Amino acid sequence: MAEIREAAYGFEAVKSALRQTKDGISITLVIHPSDVPRDLLNDSIGQRYMVGMGKLSEEGEIIEGDDAREAKRLLTSCGVLCRDSDFQRWIEANGFAMEASEEAAAAAVRGLLKVKSRAEIKTNDDARKRFAKLRELFISRSTFEETDLWMSNPNC
Repeated sequence: MAEIREAAYGFEAVKSALRQTKDGISITLVIHPSDVPRDLLNDSIGQRYMVGMGKLSEEGEIIEGDDAREAKRLLTSCGVLCRDSDFQRWIEANGFAMEASEEAAAAAVRGLLKVKSRAEIKTNDDARKRFAKLRELFISRSTFEETDLWMSNPNC
């Protein structure tokens, strides 16, 4: 990822249009002439880019989006639950952990969410949905099976 940051163009832009095309969503950004990287002007039409964007306030501060804030909240909640002895006993009682411990609960949660790391909750919408359902089942102290976390889509 460091290579991307070193080779990246950096500029501020304003979204001026958004439309759907047969190939996807087309976003038009307006860049101040003094901010346009010279190499960007020289790149061929059709050139692919890796893009990272952050919303800015009038003061130039980055504004965190609702999705990012909710993802962080769920990730924090996941960590707290795995440290909770009641959750550890509940996950063990449901047959997803061999013992009531933080490590066993974390491993069980990763398996149930189908992620390698709980941090994936921040970027994986399916994992967020499964975690929200898992937390709901824990709050109600329900007995559950893994399929209960799939909602209506068994491919989750």
